Amino acid sequence: MKTRTTSHHGRGITAMLALAGAATFSADALGATMLVDVPGTSNIWLAGMPAGSTASQFAGRPADTAPNHSPVLIDLSVSYGDVFNFAAIGGVLNHPGNALMGPDGGGLTWHRTGDENGIANLRAPINSLIGVFLGDDRPDLFGAPGALNFSPPHSREYEDLHPDLQQPFFIGSGENSSGSLRSVMAPSGASRLFLGTMDGYEWSNNVGSFSVEVSQFAANRSIPAPGAAALSLIALGLAGSRRTR
Repeated sequence: MKTRTTSHHGRGITAMLALAGAATFSADALGATMLVDVPGTSNIWLAGMPAGSTASQFAGRPADTAPNHSPVLIDLSVSYGDVFNFAAIGGVLNHPGNALMGPDGGGLTWHRTGDENGIANLRAPINSLIGVFLGDDRPDLFGAPGALNFSPPHSREYEDLHPDLQQPFFIGSGENSSGSLRSVMAPSGASRLFLGTMDGYEWSNNVGSFSVEVSQFAANRSIPAPGAAALSLIALGLAGSRRTR
């Protein structure tokens, strides 16, 4: 397994440029905007993995497999410091038969099999929209970073987020409860962005989808790395963590 040194260090189109430009990231100009469909079966722990790869086998349930349950690769050129905003609508559900949940999701869950394929664990609302940045290589060639924990309500109120490579993060609708955009900066080494949905295991029986507008901005490269208070998130090592779904 290789080791990697990481550096801790974006809703709408034209109508939201002023808001995004006012963010801490000092985003300068719109690079690209695209609309993608993210099925409920999109398992982020299969991001960057080749066909036949598996993930999330738990409690006797079948594993998810690539490419059938792989997350959605965003067809944009990603570089360190790029800022992304998102606008998501629609609904998904982690088991058929009940009402679909919107992109902010429902109750909290972990990925039941923890770090997998070099991608860190995550605690976030089930059925929510999530993302992860990867480099050029398949992620299982590297160790996973610490997990982000979005269980404290204030952690989902972020406006500026700096995840590491291979560190999944909560996106939700793309806005926090005050209506401010959630902006996410690509980390050092990033070249790909994937979107998926949050579940604990068995994405294969999930239903529904999100329609997501992804907006990419070129950021001011002189922005300093954030302090710990900027994220208000908890990085945890979660090996062996198991909770009910």
